[in-house]
Formats: sequence, C-alpha cells, structure tokens
Amino acid sequence: MQVFTEGFYSHFLLYYWELPNKNSTTHWRQSGFLLGFVATLLAVVLCGAAAWLVYRHTADVQLSNLRQRLTAIVSTAALQFRDPELLQLQEREDYHRPAYERAVRGLLDIRASNPEVRFAYILRITGSGTVFVADSESLNPDGPPVDDDGDGDLDDYVWPGYVYEEAPVEAEQGQYQTATSDIYSDQWGTYISGYAPIRLSGGTLLGVLAADIQIDDVLKESRQTLVPFLALIGLLTVVILLLSLLLLTLWRGNVRQLVELDRQKDEVLNLVSHQLVTPITVLRYTLENLLEGIVGDMSAPVRSELKGMQVQAENLVELGELLIDVTRLGLGRFRIDPKPVNLQELLAEVKKTSIVRAEQQGVTVVSEWKNVEGTVNLDRRYGRMILENLLSNAIKYSPKGSTVRWQTEIAEGKLTITIQDHGAGIPPQEQTQIFRKGFRASNVRTKVDGTGFGLFIVKGAVEAHGGHIAFTSEEGKGTTFRVELPAN
Repeated sequence: MQVFTEGFYSHFLLYYWELPNKNSTTHWRQSGFLLGFVATLLAVVLCGAAAWLVYRHTADVQLSNLRQRLTAIVSTAALQFRDPELLQLQEREDYHRPAYERAVRGLLDIRASNPEVRFAYILRITGSGTVFVADSESLNPDGPPVDDDGDGDLDDYVWPGYVYEEAPVEAEQGQYQTATSDIYSDQWGTYISGYAPIRLSGGTLLGVLAADIQIDDVLKESRQTLVPFLALIGLLTVVILLLSLLLLTLWRGNVRQLVELDRQKDEVLNLVSHQLVTPITVLRYTLENLLEGIVGDMSAPVRSELKGMQVQAENLVELGELLIDVTRLGLGRFRIDPKPVNLQELLAEVKKTSIVRAEQQGVTVVSEWKNVEGTVNLDRRYGRMILENLLSNAIKYSPKGSTVRWQTEIAEGKLTITIQDHGAGIPPQEQTQIFRKGFRASNVRTKVDGTGFGLFIVKGAVEAHGGHIAFTSEEGKGTTFRVELPAN
C-alpha cells in the first residue's frame, strides 16, 4: 500500500511540477478532498441503491406470492358457482331468488375458508358495463336483509344489477379468459383483486368471481424490512467518512512532505547554480582578457585553445543561468523587469547567433519580420532567451538541408512570434507534457542532447510577460510554436 501511495503521489508531483509550490499544494489538497467526497458519496449511493433493491425485491416477492395464492383461490372457488340460475340474477328484485342466497353464502364460505380475503363477489360483464351479481356483504346470514343505518331503505346493500364503478380494464374489455389479478387503492386501503371466469360445462360465461385481499399490512411489513438496511447504510457511511478522513490526513501529510522535498531540492539547486555561475563568469572574463592580449602576445595554438575554453565557459554560464531560472520558477520567485527594448535590434542579435548554429547544423533560417520598428516593453534577457530557445530547438531537431521559418509581427497591440520547423515533431501521446520541467520527447531523447528545461523556462517567461504560447506538431513532419506577447 505504501509503495502504491508513494508512486501515485510521485506521478502527481511529476505531472504538476511546473506549478509553483503554493499552487501545487492547494491543487493537491483540493484533489484529495474531492476524491474523498466522491468516494464517500459513491459508497453511500451504492449502499442506498442496494438497500432499496433488497426492499423492492422483498415486497415484490411477497406480493407475487399473494397474487399467486389469490389466483388459485378464485380459480378453485369458481367451480362451485356453475349454477345456470345465476343468469336469472339481473336486477334488485332478484335477491328473493334462492340462487341469490346460494351465491352469497358461497361467497361467505370463501371468506371463512380464507381469512385473508376481505371481499368476495360475483360480477357480470354486460354491453353497458360491469355489474354485480352478488356480494358477500349483501346478505344477512341470520335472516332477511337489514336496514343498517335506520333510514328505511335497503340501498346500503349491493344488489344484483348494481353497477361496478371501479371495474378493471380487463372487465370492461371482457378479457377474463383465465384467472388473473390486479392491485388497486381506494379510501379504505390497498388491495389485490383476483378474478376467475365462471363458466358452464359448455363454455357459457356466467360471470366473474372476484376476491380482494387487503395488503396494507404486507406493505407495512415490507417497509419495516428497510429499517435495518438504513441502519446499515448509516453505519457504513460513518465508517467510510472515518476512512476518508484518515486517507485525507495521510494525503495532506504526504503532499506536504513531497512539496517540502521539492522545495529543498530547488533551494539546493539554486545555491549550487549560483556558486557555479560566479567562478565560471570570472573564468570567462579572464579568458576574454587573455585573448585581448592584456598579458602579452600568444601563439596561434595557445589562442585557439583559449577560444575553445571561452566557448565552453560561455556554455557553462548559460547552463548556470538556465538552472537558476528553473529553480526560481519552482520556488515561485520568477520575476521579470520589462523595459523599452528596440525590437529590431533584439531580433538582429538573435538572428546573428541563430544563423551560426544553423550553418553548423546545415539548416537554413528564413526570417519574415513585419512592423517591428520601434520599442516594446520586454525583459530583454528573457525576451532574447524565448527567441533563442525556440530557434535553437527548431534548428537542433531539424534534419540537414531543411528550412526553419521565423515570422515576427506586431499587429493589434500584440507581438506575435511564429517559428516553424520540419523536424522530428512530438509524439501525440506526449504533447500534453511538452512544457513540463525536465521532459524530453521519446523520439529525440537518445538522438539529440538537451536538458528538457528550455521550454519550461520559455513558458514561464512568456506567461510572466502576460503572454501565451501554443504549438502544433506532427511526429516526423515538424512543429510550429506560436508566442503572443503584449506589444505595448
């Protein structure tokens, strides 16, 4: 686990190396909190979904069992009502017929044999709708119909021919070919209704036997099964939160350690760079004095050797300054000092240097400058470094005999620099890392010398001027860099 964690953090460190430490720490901390929040939320949602699925499955299983049982009850009970006299029960006055009493008592027997059955009744499907034939509530088992509310009327009972206003769609469409069931709710509760056709032996449809089971208690019991799952969710949520807090604490501690190590590394690199640049600068000036003849004339071989040493000393000074710039960026101490600069003179200086490098490489540099007269506000050193680095890379990575095109223009308040080469290009999968400190493309890493710091510094210098740098590249066909800087 520790190895994985260190590797994961190291990846983040490399990926965000170009950011100042303060911003990097903030980004990592925010990433850690976001990761913890997302993990917690995801776990809670998954637990809730699992509890809900279990609850729904439990309720569905219970309801399915009840529906099957009710269908079996009405299918079996329908066989005892195959009395042709049921066809005589058409209107209210038919309650005097013996067939009516037999039908009602048969319905009462169904309820007595199956205590969970709340209602039992027989329906007839007519051209004008669905009507009652008999209902288990329609007969006083101990005598004639009674007046329950004392109003002198027996309309409280459901008589033959009474319209069944809540008939299901199957009843209205006459689709009761086999036993079926349905669920409905009214002001008294929620019920499962089972229906089975009543037929004579010849197939004549006498009516439909229906029975209702009230399922409010079943649904209540099903909901009660959700309580322990909700408690489990609460417990898991607390555990996940505690683990998230622990992980975030470890995350912050490791990030602080990595950032501190990176800062210490940059401090050491900064110190070493300064200590190296000073004696190398002294050496360079000494070589210049020797070549100018301050100590007397020298033979041609000695002068040649001194010139070689001078070139190497200048290279070392440039490398030391580059390292200092890298550490300043890493430590968040990168500063520029913009002053009015004669742009045409600066471009000419850079061109003179780049042409020498291009001739050594066998590459042609074609420059196109438009509207570059006058001055612009630039840090002269970093402005020159931006141009020299981009041109140097274009020349260095271009094949012999190719052309590097350098365009510079001031228009609409912007200084635009475009440098195009036809060299190695950058692999597509590596283009997002091109400005990262120390990065070098895999297709040139072992073929051309370099430090991988140049574009890192260029990007920092461009952005410090309030500008923007972008590029397009195709592996094997070349790269085009475009820099935009404020021209005021």
